Amino acid sequence: MSKAVINIGLNVGKEESQDQLSKALFQVVRYEVVTNVKVTDGKGDWGNERTLVLELENTMGEQYFQNLLNVLCRVLKQDAISYKTSSGKSGLVFNDDYKGVRYEFNEKYFINFNVPLT
Repeated sequence: MSKAVINIGLNVGKEESQDQLSKALFQVVRYEVVTNVKVTDGKGDWGNERTLVLELENTMGEQYFQNLLNVLCRVLKQDAISYKTSSGKSGLVFNDDYKGVRYEFNEKYFINFNVPLT
């Protein structure tokens, strides 16, 4: 089992829908054990947006985790979701339908908890 932190921006397009936070939490807890959560102001190359930050226990392995992030991108209508794992991996998983610029993971924009992933 490994731990991971994911950042999910809450905007869909340029707006945050009224139920986006609830949708995101519901979708994640259906598949993973959430051990820590916060909502904070996030920042990226494209601007600012409220961001859901979740720490998860990944019990199903790396491929399952990547597939889960891909599904979350589609269901939540996100361009991408960023992640870091306790095994040292980090990156962005893009929605298969996203046609824009595919940014690379940038540590300075990633929101973490103030404890190491162990």
